[in-house]
Amino acid sequence: GVDVFLRRTGGDEVARLFVRPQKGGATRLLLDPAQLRDGKHHATILDFALAPDGRHAVVGIARDGDEYGELRFVEVATGKLLPDVVRGCFPESADWLDARRVEYLGYSEAAFASPNGNRVQHPRARAHVLAEAPERDVTLLGAGVNASLPLEANDFAAYIEAEDSPFVVASIGRGTRSDRRVYVTAKAGFDPKTAVWRQLADFDDFVRAAAPHGNDLYLLRRDTPRGRLVRLDLRRGRLADAQEVLAESPTVALTRLVLAKDGVYVAGLEVTETRLTFVPYQGGGERSVPLPPGVDASINGSPREPGIRAVVSGYTQPPQVLEGSAGGTLRPLPLVPQATGLPALHSEIVWVPAKDGVRVPMTLVHGEGAVRDGRRPTLLWAYGAYGIWTSPFYSVKAAVLAERGGVFAICHARGGG
Repeated sequence: GVDVFLRRTGGDEVARLFVRPQKGGATRLLLDPAQLRDGKHHATILDFALAPDGRHAVVGIARDGDEYGELRFVEVATGKLLPDVVRGCFPESADWLDARRVEYLGYSEAAFASPNGNRVQHPRARAHVLAEAPERDVTLLGAGVNASLPLEANDFAAYIEAEDSPFVVASIGRGTRSDRRVYVTAKAGFDPKTAVWRQLADFDDFVRAAAPHGNDLYLLRRDTPRGRLVRLDLRRGRLADAQEVLAESPTVALTRLVLAKDGVYVAGLEVTETRLTFVPYQGGGERSVPLPPGVDASINGSPREPGIRAVVSGYTQPPQVLEGSAGGTLRPLPLVPQATGLPALHSEIVWVPAKDGVRVPMTLVHGEGAVRDGRRPTLLWAYGAYGIWTSPFYSVKAAVLAERGGVFAICHARGGG
């Protein structure tokens, strides 16, 4: 197999896509977005996904800083760009259904063509087949496609297949809500227009994520303050009958689940640090997966392989890629060169009162021995919308400020989940 990853080194305007054999070998450039530059319009890689057979990668491209864009496809063995170009889509939405089909979220071409068009109205989950014209892409989910799955103009639908499951799942988001409406139907003979969808959860059931495995559906629910993991039998089950497989933690707020071959990996936040828990499919109790202290972890896994990959980064630690399974320690992968000569950073949490008196946490990142004398140059960063939380991240700005005696302050504003 191979590892495909984004890397940005000194002198690069944007990150480039690289590939490296897993059993050792030279790292080589797979795609430089500069080769997609269109006149004065520069290109940026926002996301990518490797096909199950490792032969192709789908790459999400945005131009001139736009969050909407196109999908391109590259042959991993040669770096050759395929002629397929899927435009009018959200570049970070693509995922492989199998070695030939990619599911993505597409938008109205008319809205893209109009300067006043609302691009986020009537998005549709579509499937593109390699080497076929994008005009032939099939709409899987969308407003007006299927009467048994009603969708509104601002609903975002994700079509979820699992190789080992006889079911397909539709996960529906609405506007800026974090909760999902969930439906299920049979995979065999699936027809987008005639399939009979059965609703499993509504927005008020506080489902944040859904992932099928065999006849089961794992649901991350936030019907408690910090969330819990439940399992539902897709053959006949209702949400009310779901079995709890990971109870609410007194300190960790659950944020994401990943299904691997050996079980379910669940990530959560304790204040600003990621905690990782493994739940085996066959039962036997959950167990903690150790992570470096003070980091956030973006986890990825595949039902075809045991274990996970995790990109870890913290306020004082540059990004690092780890891999491993619940039975052992996560070990580093040499995909990202370790930075040298960086200043030592320190972080601490302070509490500051909001206008209404509620105390809000704030992280301060600074160099060793920094004195709180009110005279330090300070950069304040905050984000609080859409239920998106602020996880620990390494900032070059913080390193530069620390070298000059300054402070990088991150306000964990309410509204961020």
